[in-house]
Amino acid sequence: MVNYRSPEAQKDAVANQSIQHSRSALSKTAAKVLQDPLLLRQLSDQVYKLMIEDLRRQRERSRN
Repeated sequence: MVNYRSPEAQKDAVANQSIQHSRSALSKTAAKVLQDPLLLRQLSDQVYKLMIEDLRRQRERSRN
């Protein structure tokens, strides 16, 4: 028995596989970072820099 899918269902299946792959890769990376204090510090520093930059941009927008 052959199972046919509509083009929309095929796109959804491919998207779901991609999401699952991305989640798996992210999970592995997160586990690696949590085990390495240097990587954790680098990640924390980068997140902090991005938050500061975002706050600066929000202030600029609110002034204009």
